[in-house]
Parts: sequence; C-alpha cells; structure tokens
Amino acid sequence: MREAHAFAAGAGQKMSFEVLKGKPAEEKIVTALTTAAKRRQKAVQLLETGSLQAWDVPSMIK
Repeated sequence: MREAHAFAAGAGQKMSFEVLKGKPAEEKIVTALTTAAKRRQKAVQLLETGSLQAWDVPSMIK
C-alpha cells in the first residue's frame, strides 16, 4: 500500500492506494461513487452557508 500527503507533501490528510489484481465488484464502485457524491454535496452546502471558505490567492502574490 502506498500512502502520501494529498498536496505538496503538506501536513494535510493523507491519501492511500492499494493496487489489486482484477476489477472491483460493482457494489464497491457504486458505494465509492455514492460516498463521494455525498461528501461533495456536504462541501457545497458548507460553502453556500459560509461555514467553509474556498481557497484564495496567497497574500504573497496579491
């Protein structure tokens, strides 16, 4: 299994990948897509309410 930080070797959440032979079961694909859609929907909701702020151009280059 490989594990690394999600962006620029930062201290944020890590991503992990496991390479397996064959194709995943349809149920696993559907579950993964459903989970991703729910998380995306929650993020959009938080952005719309102002609870989550989108990134901005760093102050050093403004």
